[in-house]
Amino acid sequence: MDIYSESGRIKALEKKFLTSKQVQSIIEAKNIGEVISILEKSFYKFPSPILNTEEIIELLDKERNFIYEEIEKISPDILRIFLLKNDFFNLRIILENKSNYVLPCNLPGQILKGYIEGNKGNIPDFLKKGVKIVKSEKNIEEKLLDLKNEYYIQLYNLLTAFNSSFIEKYGKIEIDFANLSTFILKKKKGEKIVSSFFIRNGNTRAEKFLNEEAILKSLTKEYKITDTFINEENFEIIRYKAIMNYIKEGKIIPYGIEVIFSYFIAREIEADIIQKLLISKFYNIDENILKKQPVIVYQWK
Repeated sequence: MDIYSESGRIKALEKKFLTSKQVQSIIEAKNIGEVISILEKSFYKFPSPILNTEEIIELLDKERNFIYEEIEKISPDILRIFLLKNDFFNLRIILENKSNYVLPCNLPGQILKGYIEGNKGNIPDFLKKGVKIVKSEKNIEEKLLDLKNEYYIQLYNLLTAFNSSFIEKYGKIEIDFANLSTFILKKKKGEKIVSSFFIRNGNTRAEKFLNEEAILKSLTKEYKITDTFINEENFEIIRYKAIMNYIKEGKIIPYGIEVIFSYFIAREIEADIIQKLLISKFYNIDENILKKQPVIVYQWK
């Protein structure tokens, strides 16, 4: 991979990200047809009319697959990071005795299931512990938490392999919000909160997640969160804002793996946002409701 030429190519492509003004226009659009017209100058070219939400999901899945194909051309190591969540989703599917595996992934779900059932083969190092968790004698709730935590541990390990403090910190942000989601879930269930629930190596010490007041104080300091607290309703919005506010700093780095990594993280996040907005417009969700969920764009302007 030629870091210099790829960085230059990506800097040119960054102009196609949606601007704040375009997102505002999408939110205020009267129908889904207007949204498709606004998207014409971005990465997205959609047919009109769109007939149902299944078509929206299919179109955005194709967009994500295109993103992964682009990553693979540049860096298989980066692609491994993007596909890791699908591997762990498939492990969860196996644990729950289902078969709706997702693609693409680093290792197909059927092969993962074969390893769990005793087939011989070379399991990638970053999936070995996950396979052991599924095969363990713990109850399903314990296994689900262990799988979740193992995903973030392996994500962090893969990210640190780039020897980039910028990329490593992205992993720390993900760990913080993974720990926060665990706290929210355990609190909702009325369970006793113990330190073993939480992952190390975040920006916020794992022990801070034992206490609601300490969590809010730490996350407010780290991520400038202004909400009185984070719950199931606002969690994804706040997590997304924290990640986007961080990775958009990659735009001011002139060249390097950080430029490439930030670009593709932003592409994936933007695809998720477009999917949510298109579905909202398909169902004619009031724009005032959508405005309550602010979107932080990768573009500076």
